[in-house]
Amino acid sequence: MGLNPNDPRAPYMQIAAEIKREILEGKHQPGGQLPPVRTLARTYGVGPGTIQSALRVLRTEELITSWQGKGVIVRDPASRKVSVDPEVAAITGALENLSARLEDLALRVEELEGDRRDADGDVQHAPQGAPADPQGG
Repeated sequence: MGLNPNDPRAPYMQIAAEIKREILEGKHQPGGQLPPVRTLARTYGVGPGTIQSALRVLRTEELITSWQGKGVIVRDPASRKVSVDPEVAAITGALENLSARLEDLALRVEELEGDRRDADGDVQHAPQGAPADPQGG
């Protein structure tokens, strides 16, 4: 288990392929749960967003389903309705990964804007003649 730095596929695609192989080989039984996202992230040495992207690929391939409060449940591979073209799954996964990254960036921008507002508020409230920097610089 792990990522291959020489593999041209994105990390989330490598992880999706690994989990898919494990499901098809019976390591994860239908109706059973996959490990939590954070556990998988530690296992593969990636962030939770990368794992979420891998899980989206597996959802698209109808190998798993997610239930609020129950986690990620393995579906019976034989119950899949249609076989998804791997290229379509890859493109869908890439788009979902980009979407998740944009959401992360939007949150980071909000954090930075909040930090900036806080810093601007500190400068505006500094007594006249006092340094704006609490370190004295």
